[in-house]
Amino acid sequence: MDFIELFDAVVRDCKPMLDDYVKPENMDVELANLGLDSLDYVLVFMTLGDMHGIPEEIADSPPELNTLQDAKDFIDEHKVRTFDSVEEAMEAVK
Repeated sequence: MDFIELFDAVVRDCKPMLDDYVKPENMDVELANLGLDSLDYVLVFMTLGDMHGIPEEIADSPPELNTLQDAKDFIDEHKVRTFDSVEEAMEAVK
């Protein structure tokens, strides 16, 4: 499953106004350059954590995540659920 597509789907589900949002083009993009504010990040990462079954105590205190790759690596390290598609992953949090 493509993590960029998953991240984009979660952002679009969590953020009602996408005016400033810039879809990531690669995994090296700085999270600070995506047009999301701090509340957006909290919602997106809470959703990703819940989706992947990451325990709250881990999901609530991630290390500093600078790039999309950092976020993926954190999720991959702690996830207990995996999905074959973005659609399947999004269904898990509906």
